[in-house]
Amino acid sequence: MHRLAADPVFALRSHRFRELARGKAERDAEGPAWTADEALKFHREFTAPVKTGADLLDVVMGVLGDIAQSLTSDDVTSRPLLERAKDEDEVQHWLVEQINARAHGRFQAFREAEVATGDKPDVIIASTSAPCQVAVEVKHGGMGWSARDLEHALRTQLAEDYLKPEGRRHGVLVITHHRDRRWNPVSDNKRISF
Repeated sequence: MHRLAADPVFALRSHRFRELARGKAERDAEGPAWTADEALKFHREFTAPVKTGADLLDVVMGVLGDIAQSLTSDDVTSRPLLERAKDEDEVQHWLVEQINARAHGRFQAFREAEVATGDKPDVIIASTSAPCQVAVEVKHGGMGWSARDLEHALRTQLAEDYLKPEGRRHGVLVITHHRDRRWNPVSDNKRISF
């Protein structure tokens, strides 16, 4: 990968080849060591520390899955409250609260920390034991987003704008679901259902 990155033929892609080489080296390397407190916490609570961005992403995806499961299957749920959310701001507050309630000291979620270019991710989740973060872009599902709008949020907002910092290489697009189970397709204005 380093030879390809140095080759003038691949000058336009040299940065990407260096990223791929670094990612491969990180995957091949041994994981960061646990402290004695982290090992003890794992023994007591069966909760492993989050030491890499990929680990944090796995934990965040598990937490989001737990939240989704709770909303759809639990006897007592905040689904009626979420259905009344009028905008993304209310959904973001609720989501950060739900994520932090499941953190168990492994990470901390917070809203809209401004990044270098002035862009503000909706939610940032930061590991408490390593310098890594996951960006979360939240879209209110009842606002009539088209597939093109959602693709723009994924490609431009999340992937290009919010993943620029070195310690934030992973992101999640969360689309909440508020009664109306239809989207606007890309080609025309006819509504399509889930």
